[in-house]
Amino acid sequence: MAVLAGLVAATVGLVRARAAEAQARAEAAKTRQVTDFVVDLFEVSDPGRARGQTITAREILDTAARRLEHGLAASPDVRAAMLATIADVYGKLGLYRQAEPLAAAALRTREQALPGSPELADSLDQVGALDAELGRVDAALAQHDAALALRESATETDALAIARSLRLRGDALMKATRYREAVEVFRDVEARLAAAGRVESVEFARTTTRLAEAYN
Repeated sequence: MAVLAGLVAATVGLVRARAAEAQARAEAAKTRQVTDFVVDLFEVSDPGRARGQTITAREILDTAARRLEHGLAASPDVRAAMLATIADVYGKLGLYRQAEPLAAAALRTREQALPGSPELADSLDQVGALDAELGRVDAALAQHDAALALRESATETDALAIARSLRLRGDALMKATRYREAVEVFRDVEARLAAAGRVESVEFARTTTRLAEAYN
């Protein structure tokens, strides 16, 4: 019985190790594809390719969006990661309407290829944040609630990811000047992060900043 138990434990350990190794290889391949795509975009600023013209960051982003729109050959999860990345950069530049179709495409891809995944929750939050910026607060709240439900139902919950979904929900409430509700959300985030021992995290600092803005 002891030998049999030992063999079972060893087999389970081996299977888990191989699964982890396969996942690590897949993630590494995905990262390489995304990196190669981004590097190729920025090579357009090389004088030999740009022919002396000044290439702006916006033009690089537009090139990336066109390539993705016309079906870059990549696995669904890699393509979704690229779409989400370019959408995120557009958003950081304040180009929310340009970001919107890319984020929506990433969301659709992940709904089909990665149901129930953290990446799907990330896309829900991304689309929600863009909805809030574009004045669609009710839609934003629905997206963040869906992301939060996914994160909280996961086998292994991520306190920081849950906090981020909640904070983004508070941000959407701020856009609608619903400050009292936003304060309650931000205080909840702080309490959750404190309970998880993450008071020194960037997410805690961001939430504290947003809480102060809500009080003002």
